Amino acid sequence: MRCLIKLTSEWFDCADTVENGQYFYADYSISAGSLKATVVTDGYTGMASKKLETIRLLGASGVSSVTVNGSPHSSFTTLPSGEVSVTNLGLAANSAFTIVFA
Repeated sequence: MRCLIKLTSEWFDCADTVENGQYFYADYSISAGSLKATVVTDGYTGMASKKLETIRLLGASGVSSVTVNGSPHSSFTTLPSGEVSVTNLGLAANSAFTIVFA
């Protein structure tokens, strides 16, 4: 499986951001039908205003239900190609989350 995650594209001045901890870094892992985001560094204040709205999961045949952080989520489409598009997530971009595909 492959997962595509898109946030609004913006350019930022990155001088000394890593040295000062002023950046955002998350680890995204997918296994056994679930996608998990773990926030490693949340030092960029601009991430708090960003939302994660859509996730496209490629190669995920047979998905009939989706849960987001333990709650059922009905805004998803499964295509014959094996792509699952999960929309209307409204997740804060700087938050940890778990999405389960079953």
